[in-house]
Amino acid sequence: NAGKKKKIRVIDIVGAFSNLPGINNEDIGVVEVQDSCSYVDILNYKGEGLVKKYKEISIKKKIVKLRKDRQN
Repeated sequence: NAGKKKKIRVIDIVGAFSNLPGINNEDIGVVEVQDSCSYVDILNYKGEGLVKKYKEISIKKKIVKLRKDRQN
């Protein structure tokens, strides 16, 4: 639920994710910001653990929900 309508940019998402313990810039792949949501590729098999550990994170002082995309 973090997208262009909340004034979220790619750099904001990368910064928030890279500040999480266990995640660095090499673990963040393609980031796509749409109007009402954003998609982030988490690499190096760290995506599942990230979603399980963090249900919500803060991006630009806004609490946003994390969830796995339904696509395979």
